[in-house]
Amino acid sequence: MIKKIGLKDREKTSCIQIVRTNTTPDVDLTKHEINKQELEKGNLGIGHHFVIRLDGTIEKGRDINKIGSGREDAISLCIVGGLNKDKQEDKSYTEQQRVAFGKIIDFIFKTYGVNEVV
Repeated sequence: MIKKIGLKDREKTSCIQIVRTNTTPDVDLTKHEINKQELEKGNLGIGHHFVIRLDGTIEKGRDINKIGSGREDAISLCIVGGLNKDKQEDKSYTEQQRVAFGKIIDFIFKTYGVNEVV
């Protein structure tokens, strides 16, 4: 059994890290489903601070003050999608997702003064 030591606080916030679920347009993952997948892999649950679903719904994931998945100095944002119906890479997202993305970027900038996206 893997010993879990808990989540660490993020010491500084320098950027926003964007990832996608690499799913097709007919798969609308929720934060709960992503969390379950991560737990099944032996991780500490969802590593993203925010999830943007296909309809633009913003779901809060990991506590924003904790280190997320990826860079230790980043707020992690996961966008559902990234593949077309033929499972080819497709970074075109729904209009609702674009609006939600803008809202999160604005929030992070106002709260942390950060707008660098990696």
